[in-house]
Amino acid sequence: MARILILEDENTSRTALVKMVKNISAEITVDAAADLAKARLLLGSTVSFDLFLLDVNLNPNNASDSSGMEFAKEIRCLRQYEFTPLVMVT
Repeated sequence: MARILILEDENTSRTALVKMVKNISAEITVDAAADLAKARLLLGSTVSFDLFLLDVNLNPNNASDSSGMEFAKEIRCLRQYEFTPLVMVT
């Protein structure tokens, strides 16, 4: 079973991504976050992710939600995710 974390601030895009990924296989579990705060909580949880789908540009009106690229850097700093695939979505 694979587990995927999706970070996408746009509700329609996030819903579509979750639906597309879940339609690939019943063996995939998806966790979705609308902002960096929720994504960081998921990343710090006890679950382990096999793939990250990250929005490049997050909410420009929220300074703490600047970029999926910044979150990608945070992910790479964690030894367990050093080689985990990251896909940037825009």
